[in-house]
Amino acid sequence: MDSNQPNLPTEPQQPVAPAPAPVGPQPQPQMAYAQPPQSKKPKKGLIIGSIIAGALVVFGGAGALVYNVWYQNPEKVIFDALTHAFKSESATGTGTVAIKSDDVDLKITFAGEGQGSDGRVDTTIKFDSKSSGENISINVMASVLVKGETIYFKLDNVQKTVDQLAEAYGMEVPEYVTPIIKKIDGQWVSVKSSDYEDVSKEVAKQQRCVTDVFDNLSNSKDMKNELVDLYKENQILVIDEELPAKKIDGVGSLGYEISADTNAAQGFIKGLDDTEFGKELKKCDDSVNFAEVADAIKEADKENDSDVDTKFELWVSRFGHQITEVNFTVKDDDASGVFVFNPKFNQDVAVEAPKSSITIKQLQEDIEKAVEEYYSTLFDDSSYDYSDELSSPYNLN
Repeated sequence: MDSNQPNLPTEPQQPVAPAPAPVGPQPQPQMAYAQPPQSKKPKKGLIIGSIIAGALVVFGGAGALVYNVWYQNPEKVIFDALTHAFKSESATGTGTVAIKSDDVDLKITFAGEGQGSDGRVDTTIKFDSKSSGENISINVMASVLVKGETIYFKLDNVQKTVDQLAEAYGMEVPEYVTPIIKKIDGQWVSVKSSDYEDVSKEVAKQQRCVTDVFDNLSNSKDMKNELVDLYKENQILVIDEELPAKKIDGVGSLGYEISADTNAAQGFIKGLDDTEFGKELKKCDDSVNFAEVADAIKEADKENDSDVDTKFELWVSRFGHQITEVNFTVKDDDASGVFVFNPKFNQDVAVEAPKSSITIKQLQEDIEKAVEEYYSTLFDDSSYDYSDELSSPYNLN
């Protein structure tokens, strides 16, 4: 470019001559109005998010509907709870029994555990009575343990209790009772089926048989399912009222006031005839008659005292449908009673037989010996005074 040309303005330069025509075919010019204004493309993430959100709303609502209408249906909750309890491998629980009247105040607290046919229950019994003008206060501890085919029982505070009763009623405790009390106070006593053989071999045989049947039941899913199906056809518990939910031992629980359907109870009892459990039980004792038991239930229902107010509540965990509390109250004009039980299922349980115990046969022999020694001393020739007998007007000699 010629260096003598004047300086151009700083604004962008415009071509001063037409540009050379390009070589080759050229695209046809488009009219300005044929080009629509370009819009922003929709964001794919926003669309997908909206779809997911909508799905969650729809399915979330459906889930809530299923949860409330099906899973939390009261009949299903109760059935699930009973089924879980029946099929559980182990259980523990605590409870109380309280009975009050104008003259009597009885309170029993207990704790138990069980696995299969083995189990243990420990109780504390507090009894206060003002009847007959006497104030009686008793505090006894009792335990029952089942291990295999052996039953163990133990009583504590026996001597103290006997002394309190004797003092309250102005009685003198016979001398032969003291060694017996010392023998059993705080001591485990075992009862086996073989202990009955001297008395009745038939009774011993029945106890062994019944123990085996319940062992089979605890280990057989088929036998359990058969009974569950039978209950499904004859649901004894009827829901009368739904109660406000509450927490029991920290577990959110649904509550129901329930009653028993007598016809369903009869149907269930009669139906045991056709179950494996019922058949095995009848093999142990052919006098078992489920039809008679069902009829007795019906008669008892007819004779039910309408003046007695009863209330039965069942509480079940909201999630899992496990029984958290059984609550039964009864009341009339003279007395009231309350039973409360809080179970837990499938817990770690280890029921062990006592390290030391005496057999029921040994205890029986010790009692017989104590009584015999007492009366042999009482009627010993050297110590017994026959003067009254000789002076009796009925002495013909």
